[in-house]
Amino acid sequence: MAQREWNAVGQAGYFNGGASTVTCNLPDGYTITITLEQNADGLLVAKGMSLKPTAGREPSNNISSKYFQTLGFGELLSEARKAYVEYANIVEDVYLEMLVEKLLADWPNTGAAKFPDAKYAAVAWKYENLLLNGSSNPVIDLAEIMGCEDRDTASVRIIEARSRGLLSRPTMGSFGGKLTARGRKILEMEGGDKNAKKSKPSTRSVEKK
Repeated sequence: MAQREWNAVGQAGYFNGGASTVTCNLPDGYTITITLEQNADGLLVAKGMSLKPTAGREPSNNISSKYFQTLGFGELLSEARKAYVEYANIVEDVYLEMLVEKLLADWPNTGAAKFPDAKYAAVAWKYENLLLNGSSNPVIDLAEIMGCEDRDTASVRIIEARSRGLLSRPTMGSFGGKLTARGRKILEMEGGDKNAKKSKPSTRSVEKK
């Protein structure tokens, strides 16, 4: 079976554990929409479902008990859960980027020791992001983003991020590095309730024994 494409329904949740909706056009001319929500045990459970003709298409089957038997709702629900988690990751990254931009914006020129780990974790996140986006000189680009007077200031902050265990050291030379697990955890804790993130939803089965 070809991979079915699931999309988030606009203004139908933030994929943060609360009720959020995904939709998929089926090949037989119907569109299925499923709303999922994370329960108290961390499982994604279906809270609602609708099945309607796809706009501009004539369905090849009538909705009947036999049609529902052949629909394969269990498989559709599994796909919907995976789509929910994928969108949760996207939302998390968006909030994380917003937090990083905020942490980098307010940085007066005082001693490195006076700043909390969260600021250097933001430096590490942005430095890695610049590398991923193909920056030919991430230090200069980072200096411009942070409003540093010169490249050396940005370089010192990168070195400090490494010394605090927030940015990994490159395997060769001095170019490269990734945000460490500790750095990501610090950023997530810094965001707190501001980004309304719950624990990552589980895609395990919701069936009760």
